Amino acid sequence: MSPEKHLASSSAAIRYPTTQMDLVRIGILQYGFFPTQEILVHHLTKKKGNVDGLQRVLRWKTYVMDVKWVKAGEFIGYGTSFFTNRRTKVAYLPVGYSSGYSRSLGNQGKVLIKGMRYDVIGTISMSMLAVDVTGSEDIEKGDEVVLIGNQGSSEITVASFSDYSNLINYELLTRLPKDIPRIIVD
Repeated sequence: MSPEKHLASSSAAIRYPTTQMDLVRIGILQYGFFPTQEILVHHLTKKKGNVDGLQRVLRWKTYVMDVKWVKAGEFIGYGTSFFTNRRTKVAYLPVGYSSGYSRSLGNQGKVLIKGMRYDVIGTISMSMLAVDVTGSEDIEKGDEVVLIGNQGSSEITVASFSDYSNLINYELLTRLPKDIPRIIVD
Protein backbone atom coordinates (compact mmCIF):
# COMPACT_ATOMS: atom_id res chain seq x y z
CA MET A 1 0.00 0.00 0.00
CA SER A 2 1.41 3.38 -1.00
CA PRO A 3 1.32 6.33 1.39
CA GLU A 4 -1.59 8.73 1.05
CA LYS A 5 -0.70 12.08 -0.43
CA HIS A 6 -2.25 15.45 0.19
CA LEU A 7 -1.20 18.95 -0.74
CA ALA A 8 -4.46 20.86 -1.04
CA SER A 9 -5.75 23.36 1.49
CA SER A 10 -9.16 25.00 1.06
CA SER A 11 -7.73 27.49 -1.47
CA ALA A 12 -5.81 24.89 -3.46
CA ALA A 13 -8.77 22.49 -3.54
CA ILE A 14 -10.76 25.12 -5.45
CA ARG A 15 -8.04 26.87 -7.44
CA TYR A 16 -5.80 23.88 -8.27
CA PRO A 17 -7.91 20.68 -8.24
CA THR A 18 -4.96 18.51 -9.33
CA THR A 19 -3.38 19.08 -5.90
CA GLN A 20 -6.22 17.19 -4.20
CA MET A 21 -4.58 13.77 -4.66
CA ASP A 22 -5.83 11.36 -1.94
CA LEU A 23 -6.88 13.86 0.74
CA VAL A 24 -7.74 17.53 1.13
CA ARG A 25 -7.04 19.63 4.24
CA ILE A 26 -10.27 21.63 4.31
CA GLY A 27 -10.18 24.43 6.85
CA ILE A 28 -12.24 27.56 6.30
CA LEU A 29 -14.45 25.86 3.67
CA GLN A 30 -15.94 23.60 6.35
CA TYR A 31 -17.44 26.73 7.95
CA GLY A 32 -18.95 27.76 4.62
CA PHE A 33 -16.50 30.56 3.82
CA PHE A 34 -14.12 31.08 0.94
CA PRO A 35 -10.49 31.61 1.98
CA THR A 36 -10.12 34.85 0.01
CA GLN A 37 -12.05 37.09 -2.39
CA GLU A 38 -9.68 35.92 -5.14
CA ILE A 39 -10.72 32.28 -4.61
CA LEU A 40 -14.40 33.26 -4.56
CA VAL A 41 -14.03 35.17 -7.85
CA HIS A 42 -12.16 32.23 -9.39
CA HIS A 43 -14.92 29.84 -8.28
CA LEU A 44 -17.73 32.06 -9.61
CA THR A 45 -15.93 32.57 -12.92
CA LYS A 46 -15.34 28.84 -13.31
CA LYS A 47 -18.97 28.02 -12.46
CA LYS A 48 -20.21 30.91 -14.62
CA GLY A 49 -22.71 32.01 -12.02
CA ASN A 50 -23.14 34.31 -9.08
CA VAL A 51 -23.97 31.79 -6.35
CA ASP A 52 -21.06 30.64 -4.23
CA GLY A 53 -22.69 27.33 -3.26
CA LEU A 54 -21.36 27.24 0.28
CA GLN A 55 -23.61 27.03 3.31
CA ARG A 56 -22.57 29.22 6.25
CA VAL A 57 -22.51 27.32 9.51
CA LEU A 58 -21.97 30.22 11.90
CA ARG A 59 -24.54 32.39 13.60
CA TRP A 60 -23.37 34.50 16.54
CA LYS A 61 -26.07 35.88 18.74
CA THR A 62 -26.64 37.29 22.20
CA TYR A 63 -29.46 39.12 23.94
CA VAL A 64 -30.34 42.59 25.17
CA MET A 65 -29.08 42.82 28.73
CA ASP A 66 -30.70 46.17 29.50
CA VAL A 67 -32.30 49.20 27.83
CA LYS A 68 -31.89 52.77 29.10
CA TRP A 69 -32.68 56.27 27.94
CA VAL A 70 -29.67 58.59 27.98
CA LYS A 71 -30.24 62.33 27.95
CA ALA A 72 -28.66 64.60 25.34
CA GLY A 73 -25.16 65.79 26.18
CA GLU A 74 -23.83 62.55 27.70
CA PHE A 75 -21.00 60.21 26.65
CA ILE A 76 -21.65 56.49 26.12
CA GLY A 77 -19.08 54.03 27.46
CA TYR A 78 -15.45 54.68 28.28
CA GLY A 79 -13.78 57.80 27.02
CA THR A 80 -15.44 60.33 24.78
CA SER A 81 -15.91 58.40 21.55
CA PHE A 82 -19.71 58.77 21.43
CA PHE A 83 -21.61 61.89 22.49
CA THR A 84 -25.41 61.95 22.58
CA ASN A 85 -26.61 65.00 20.71
CA ARG A 86 -30.22 63.99 21.40
CA ARG A 87 -32.09 61.88 23.92
CA THR A 88 -30.93 58.36 22.98
CA LYS A 89 -32.37 54.93 23.68
CA VAL A 90 -29.49 52.52 24.31
CA ALA A 91 -29.55 48.72 24.41
CA TYR A 92 -26.66 47.11 26.29
CA LEU A 93 -25.33 43.71 25.23
CA PRO A 94 -23.19 41.31 27.30
CA VAL A 95 -20.53 41.00 24.59
CA GLY A 96 -17.17 42.74 24.44
CA TYR A 97 -13.63 42.30 23.26
CA SER A 98 -13.13 39.37 25.68
CA SER A 99 -15.86 37.62 23.66
CA GLY A 100 -14.06 38.24 20.38
CA TYR A 101 -16.00 41.39 19.43
CA SER A 102 -13.21 43.67 18.23
CA ARG A 103 -12.66 47.05 19.86
CA SER A 104 -12.32 48.46 16.34
CA LEU A 105 -16.08 48.01 15.97
CA GLY A 106 -16.79 50.85 18.40
CA ASN A 107 -18.98 53.41 16.60
CA GLN A 108 -18.87 51.26 13.45
CA GLY A 109 -20.36 47.85 14.17
CA LYS A 110 -23.90 46.81 13.32
CA VAL A 111 -26.25 44.34 14.97
CA LEU A 112 -29.70 42.98 14.17
CA ILE A 113 -32.56 43.23 16.64
CA LYS A 114 -36.04 42.18 15.56
CA GLY A 115 -34.80 42.05 11.97
CA MET A 116 -33.62 45.67 11.96
CA ARG A 117 -30.02 46.90 11.70
CA TYR A 118 -28.76 49.11 14.56
CA ASP A 119 -25.47 50.93 15.18
CA VAL A 120 -22.97 49.99 17.85
CA ILE A 121 -22.05 53.16 19.74
CA GLY A 122 -19.20 54.08 22.01
CA THR A 123 -16.07 52.13 22.85
CA ILE A 124 -16.33 48.35 23.05
CA SER A 125 -15.47 47.35 26.61
CA MET A 126 -14.17 44.04 27.87
CA SER A 127 -17.60 42.50 28.41
CA MET A 128 -20.21 44.92 27.11
CA LEU A 129 -21.22 47.06 24.17
CA ALA A 130 -23.93 49.63 23.55
CA VAL A 131 -26.35 49.94 20.61
CA ASP A 132 -28.41 52.98 19.60
CA VAL A 133 -32.00 51.75 19.32
CA THR A 134 -33.64 55.19 19.33
CA GLY A 135 -36.83 55.05 17.27
CA SER A 136 -37.68 51.49 18.24
CA GLU A 137 -40.41 51.37 20.83
CA ASP A 138 -40.51 47.60 21.28
CA ILE A 139 -36.90 46.58 22.01
CA GLU A 140 -36.56 45.29 25.54
CA LYS A 141 -34.41 43.25 27.87
CA GLY A 142 -34.11 39.64 26.70
CA ASP A 143 -34.59 40.31 22.97
CA GLU A 144 -32.36 38.27 20.65
CA VAL A 145 -29.49 40.17 19.02
CA VAL A 146 -27.61 38.81 16.00
CA LEU A 147 -23.96 39.83 15.70
CA ILE A 148 -23.27 37.58 12.68
CA GLY A 149 -25.95 35.76 10.71
CA ASN A 150 -29.58 36.15 9.69
CA GLN A 151 -32.56 37.54 11.50
CA GLY A 152 -35.69 37.72 9.42
CA SER A 153 -34.69 38.91 5.95
CA SER A 154 -31.69 40.87 7.24
CA GLU A 155 -28.15 39.55 7.51
CA ILE A 156 -24.78 40.55 8.89
CA THR A 157 -22.23 38.45 7.05
CA VAL A 158 -18.79 37.47 8.27
CA ALA A 159 -17.44 39.45 5.31
CA SER A 160 -19.23 42.65 6.31
CA PHE A 161 -18.32 42.10 9.96
CA SER A 162 -14.71 41.61 8.87
CA ASP A 163 -14.83 44.80 6.77
CA TYR A 164 -15.89 46.86 9.80
CA SER A 165 -13.36 45.26 12.13
CA ASN A 166 -10.49 45.05 9.62
CA LEU A 167 -10.12 41.32 10.32
CA ILE A 168 -9.90 38.53 7.77
CA ASN A 169 -12.52 35.79 8.13
CA TYR A 170 -9.93 33.33 9.50
CA GLU A 171 -8.96 35.78 12.23
CA LEU A 172 -12.54 36.53 13.15
CA LEU A 173 -13.51 32.86 13.39
CA THR A 174 -10.51 31.99 15.55
CA ARG A 175 -11.08 34.94 17.90
CA LEU A 176 -14.34 33.51 19.19
CA PRO A 177 -13.46 32.14 22.65
CA LYS A 178 -13.86 28.45 23.44
CA ASP A 179 -16.21 29.22 26.33
CA ILE A 180 -18.93 30.76 24.12
CA PRO A 181 -21.67 28.10 24.06
CA ARG A 182 -21.96 26.29 20.74
CA ILE A 183 -25.33 24.98 19.66
CA ILE A 184 -25.38 22.58 16.73
CA VAL A 185 -28.58 22.53 14.68
CA ASP A 186 -29.67 20.63 11.59
